[in-house]
Parts: sequence; C-alpha cells; structure tokens
Amino acid sequence: MRGPRFELPGAGLALCLAGCAAMPKASYIASTTPADNRVIASAVSSYLATAYPPGRTTLAIRPIASGSTPLLNELAADLRTQGFAITQTGFGARDTQTVRLIVSRNFGGCVVRLHYGTREASTFLGRDVSGYLQPTSPFVVRDVAQ
Repeated sequence: MRGPRFELPGAGLALCLAGCAAMPKASYIASTTPADNRVIASAVSSYLATAYPPGRTTLAIRPIASGSTPLLNELAADLRTQGFAITQTGFGARDTQTVRLIVSRNFGGCVVRLHYGTREASTFLGRDVSGYLQPTSPFVVRDVAQ
C-alpha cells in the first residue's frame, strides 16, 4: 500500500506545470540577417492581415526574453503599414491580440511559428539558388484552445 509520500511528488509536479502554463511566454528569434528579417516580417504581417482586420485590431508582440531583436522591430513596422495598431503594454487588455513569434533555422531556411489567440500558424521559408529567403509554403493553422 502506498502512503502519502508518493502523492506529494505528483501534486508538486502538477502545480509546477500549471505555473508554467500560466506564465507569459516570450518570442524566440534565431539569428537572422537583415534581408531575412524583411522576408519574415513581410510574410508574417501579410498572414496576420488575413487573420485579423487591419485598422480595427491592436496587436501586442511578445518581446524576446532579453534584449531586443531587429526582426520584431521590422515586424512592428510592417504591421503598422498594414493598418494595425501596435502596443507594448497591452498584454491582457480586452481588445488587444497578443502575438508570439518563434523563428528557428532548419533545413537551410527558417521555420516561422505564430501563436495568436487560440491558434498557431506555421510556415517554412526556404532559400532560393541565390541564397535568399523566400516563402515556400502557405501558413498551416491549428487550433490550440485548451
């Protein structure tokens, strides 16, 4: 028969996981070049213009964990050009949509993932024969509602 000592680690693990799920998550950007930043920002802003109505939506882009990145600055500028309002302090506001960007380098290109609302959208940006980043697939969207 098991005593209470076996139940405590399970309860502690459950509390830790619940705490991690409630913590705000930062964006993650692998090292990119200025030319790559323009392509990624353009692809992401074009996609978000199909997901939310520009001119009526305020977006809050999650920053990276420490410091800043030129890609997020480029993305904010592109989103403003699309007609979105961008805020840094609107996390949790009722009318602000939070966007988290994850960019990782794989297979010679970049995998781009967006977390927004209850959805996640992903795409792969490959390199052409000249080495320039270019969209190679559409965004694939899935619902991550809990």
